[in-house]
Amino acid sequence: MKRAAEVTWKRGLLKKGPGLCHGCSGNGYALLSVYRCTRDPTVLARVRRFGQWTAKNAIQLSARAESPLSMFEGLAGAAAFLADSLAPDHSWFPGCETGARVQPAATTKMNMPYDISLERMP
Repeated sequence: MKRAAEVTWKRGLLKKGPGLCHGCSGNGYALLSVYRCTRDPTVLARVRRFGQWTAKNAIQLSARAESPLSMFEGLAGAAAFLADSLAPDHSWFPGCETGARVQPAATTKMNMPYDISLERMP
């Protein structure tokens, strides 16, 4: 897995669009998957670098996509990746991976309980 992450990092970002299919967010999810398996801080740093680049360039890249707002070609994919890059331990590739639930023990600053456990599609 680490070799795959290294190839993704060295070959750089896909710049055809911001989405998951053939865009920068798909590359980012590849690194997120490796991070979840290895907990390698170097991989996490690279995820964050991809996230920074994606946040800066997603709108401009969406102009190249046939479906600029879609998950797999457009901005929805970039939004999903950016959200998951903020909580990498609980990230999952939309529609493809399953993941463990987050237990409903946390509270917000207003002391309101919340549960972010999602039933993930198999």
